[in-house]
Amino acid sequence: MPNESPLGLKERLKQLRLSRQRTLEEVGRSVGAEKQTVHGWESGKSKPSLEAIVKLAAYYGITTDALLGVSPAQSDKIHHLAQLFSTPDSVRAAQMLEQMLSAGYSETQIQSFIEIADALKKKKKRP
Repeated sequence: MPNESPLGLKERLKQLRLSRQRTLEEVGRSVGAEKQTVHGWESGKSKPSLEAIVKLAAYYGITTDALLGVSPAQSDKIHHLAQLFSTPDSVRAAQMLEQMLSAGYSETQIQSFIEIADALKKKKKRP
């Protein structure tokens, strides 16, 4: 997900690996994946699973938010979206936020959407 850094997940994964002078094989072994799988993540041909993201973050000693490039403000929005839409994990909510940002919605527009969705959900709960 975008934040102040222009790097996407694939670039961030490669940057982390190279900055720590690790091989594809080493990273793969640490997270239980094949060299080709890690290469796929870094090339953007595939995306790591939630389990792999957690393992990668632990391997590199960073948070999953940092690995995904999520700013603190975006993290708050992601958790709010997850609650609003009863999403079992914040990864789906993060994908929703990423889609909104990619579609050109501003942070202000996204915040307005969250507030409207929250109000509609509260209204729906009333007897």
